[in-house]
Amino acid sequence: MIRVVNRSLFKAQVSAWTEAVRTKAEQAAVGMAKAALRNVTLHSPQYSGQFAASWNLSIGTPVFTSRQPTTGTGVEEAYQEGSAPAIGIATYANEGALKGFKLGQKIYLANSVTHDEPYSFLIESNQINFRPVNVSKGRTM
Repeated sequence: MIRVVNRSLFKAQVSAWTEAVRTKAEQAAVGMAKAALRNVTLHSPQYSGQFAASWNLSIGTPVFTSRQPTTGTGVEEAYQEGSAPAIGIATYANEGALKGFKLGQKIYLANSVTHDEPYSFLIESNQINFRPVNVSKGRTM
């Protein structure tokens, strides 16, 4: 048998413990989402860099913002898997995207780029003829 002598103190201690656990769980979820973003950007096949640059983290609803790396010189180069410009763009664009996340909310990692037609799903289902410099091919996840 457990006897609680100071019920209000006990309740306060349990509430503080529960809040600490909730905070750690939220931090862990955000950390896992950021690690997933790092992984998909690093292993996204690249040519123009648009696919890798267009990954989006969000809370509650997916975001499909598209971004295109540019050299600023007017001459576009062919990127490859792991090329830093596109990865940097995606990383910068997602800074703070998960601020305010609370347990029970959904975190989305989304990408829906298009040129003449949507092609994210073609990459992810390995339906594109990938150049050898894109060693992961469509295995971004």
